[in-house]
Amino acid sequence: MNHFKTERKAIYDTAKFFNECGWFFREQPICDIGVDAIVETPIDENGKINIFALQIKGGESNFQKKKNYLTFYFSDKHFHYWNAISENYPLFIILQDPKSETIYWQYYNQSFISKTPKNWKIDIPEHNIIDINSKQKFLNILHNHRHSNNLILPLSSLSVKLKKEDIFIHFTINETNNRLYLNVLYKRSFTTLDLFYRPKKQEWDKEKSFLIWENQYYYTLLNFERYIRSEFEKTKKNKISFIKLMNSLNMIIDGNIENLQEFLFNFKNKDNQIPKYKDFINAFEEYSKLNRKQYEAQSLDSIIIFKTKENCYEISCYESLTQHLKSYIENYSYSEIYTETNEHIWGEIYLDAGIEKSKFIPVMQNELERYWQVLYKRIREEIGRTQHLDESKEQSWRMFKTFCDLYNDTGNIIELAYDFDDMVLYPIAVISMMKIFNPEVCYTEYCELELDASGEWESICLDDDNWESPIFHIKPSEF
Repeated sequence: MNHFKTERKAIYDTAKFFNECGWFFREQPICDIGVDAIVETPIDENGKINIFALQIKGGESNFQKKKNYLTFYFSDKHFHYWNAISENYPLFIILQDPKSETIYWQYYNQSFISKTPKNWKIDIPEHNIIDINSKQKFLNILHNHRHSNNLILPLSSLSVKLKKEDIFIHFTINETNNRLYLNVLYKRSFTTLDLFYRPKKQEWDKEKSFLIWENQYYYTLLNFERYIRSEFEKTKKNKISFIKLMNSLNMIIDGNIENLQEFLFNFKNKDNQIPKYKDFINAFEEYSKLNRKQYEAQSLDSIIIFKTKENCYEISCYESLTQHLKSYIENYSYSEIYTETNEHIWGEIYLDAGIEKSKFIPVMQNELERYWQVLYKRIREEIGRTQHLDESKEQSWRMFKTFCDLYNDTGNIIELAYDFDDMVLYPIAVISMMKIFNPEVCYTEYCELELDASGEWESICLDDDNWESPIFHIKPSEF
């Protein structure tokens, strides 16, 4: 399992535990030294909450196992940053062993931290594992931290204490009309916006104060919160700008949560030539012959999932698929290329023209060198040592040498790379091919093979007489 997958699994499993505790797990944007998640306990009967931070690591490369404990190493930069965090919030280090899937934890406290010649380390006893007894242990630590730092706060004082949050966002159900409301607090300014939506009782999680993920607007609320924070960061962060932002949000909602979902979809895709939200809606109604009250629509990035009483469908188009592919290639998203794309289609694209060994191998070698340079640099910054990567690197280069030896004897180089190493050599071979070929032509061919030639999708055209009318593709979905 590669580093990205082990990291994501660690975050997923940790989130699952805290969600099962009935707490709010909020993953933070990816950055070099920032914490990975913020966890909030529900507001209790006294209007108080606990807030704490998590630093989550997955994979054996992040720690060393000793006789009765694990040692986690980190840099001087992380030491000072996490100290600053822990002055305001309790901080916990979370480690997952990928082999046993056991999750270990340690309270970030100077009592457990010591200096090494080059970095810092924190020891984690082997019995500090996340299990059914862990919730009470966390609560005990939070209780002690609260009484020393006064970190359990009334809702009305969040704006004073949560300086790094700037704004506090919370969703609630109004007990009078059973509608969903957005509550936003900034310093002493407080706004409540009606989202004009009544979720089913079983689709509202009271403890988390949020829609369950199966609800059609779950991702809309997540994206809405991100949008509010992003737009607020662009303002002067004063009372006037806060009021203006709240007024603009109210205009977006305009009496229907569906307007909000439509706006967020169009806003996210405004620069990608992806058809408008209403075009997707019209395409599904053309295909299904249903009216708007007979199905649910759930937007996911640049595609939309449609749910009827009997079935679930996914609608995409060339522009949507192209955007996903571009993102994977341009961002060097090795894991997404491996998990979200089809090696047979990339292989077909390669076979259409072929690439001479003398041209392909130098590019792929440079990309493989880049992969290991980036990985070594990141691991060195995170834990200060990289010796544990040496064996994997040597194995990777041995496979690459054999790959080169077989190049001229193999017709489909992409599938050869996939057979050797589907998680590293395969995505690197795809990226190398895209650097040699015209990427726009490749994206179009991929879309043709996936959407038109695979037999999995049906096409929908809103206006057969207008050649500029967008063409959509639909298939059954298990989402």
